[in-house]
Amino acid sequence: GTVPNRKERLLQWYAHDFYLPPLVKDDQNFRFSSGRFDAELSWSGAGEAFRQLGGCHDAVLAQAGVDTSIVRAAPVSAKPANVPGYWATNADYPSSAMRAREEGEVGFLVTIGTDGNVSECRVASSSGFANLDDGTCPLIRRRAKFEPARDAAGAPVTGYYLGRIMWKIP
Repeated sequence: GTVPNRKERLLQWYAHDFYLPPLVKDDQNFRFSSGRFDAELSWSGAGEAFRQLGGCHDAVLAQAGVDTSIVRAAPVSAKPANVPGYWATNADYPSSAMRAREEGEVGFLVTIGTDGNVSECRVASSSGFANLDDGTCPLIRRRAKFEPARDAAGAPVTGYYLGRIMWKIP
């Protein structure tokens, strides 16, 4: 099934959930509830789709110079401790980019320390506009907070988070 005007948003949420792809097997039923909105999604072949998603995720990390075996060795991935939608807002739109009518999506990769803070941020995929690319990581470094990745013993370890900011003129 589909949820009108919500399908893409639900799939984007899963794209950032690094530990989910290995857990999804074969056909899958998903249930979402937020208090304001309930949905059920029945997805045949979800296991293969999530295996491919995991492969894409690993390829992007490898291309950025991340050792994916280290990422996969941590059974608990780093995850946002605050809302990613507030890391960059319309109020943060670079004024020079707005004047030039520049819009685009910036993919970023952050390294998260054992304390949950961003220790490094880099642009993983460019929007095509330096103003937008250059404005992304300073915001992420300042605002993003994480629960650190954890090893099999539960100890915090270095982790990674792959995300994106869609810069669209308000």
